[in-house]
Amino acid sequence: MKTPREILIERHRDAEPKLDAIRQKALEGLERKSADDCSRRREDHHGGSPIRLLNSAAARLLGSSVVRSWRWHIAGLSAAWLAIALLNVDRTPTPSPTIVKQNIPSAHQLLTAMRENRRQLLEIMALPAGEQPVTPSRRSESKVGIALA
Repeated sequence: MKTPREILIERHRDAEPKLDAIRQKALEGLERKSADDCSRRREDHHGGSPIRLLNSAAARLLGSSVVRSWRWHIAGLSAAWLAIALLNVDRTPTPSPTIVKQNIPSAHQLLTAMRENRRQLLEIMALPAGEQPVTPSRRSESKVGIALA
């Protein structure tokens, strides 16, 4: 039994000379095109037509002017960024944080001030000095009292 490859080769055996002819024509076309390109390059290099020379000179002039304009813009932007960087440089040393010496009162002075504050509050509330204001009890104290009872 023949393999599929053998069957395909047998069927298309007559197409091989046609493909060779097409390949040969394509190669000849490429050779002609490369020869034409070489002759054109020689003409451009050694004189060529004045219109081609004018077009190529205009293209060079346009290209160089565009590059020059970019060059000046880039130089200007670089100078601006350099100025910004120099202005942002802080030349003064940062002041070290100093602890301000405060007159911190002693514990005895704080306790005395708190008692005076409490006396003034009781006076404002119009309660006698011996009577204590009613304060709500803490939850933890009430639970302990219930558990002990």
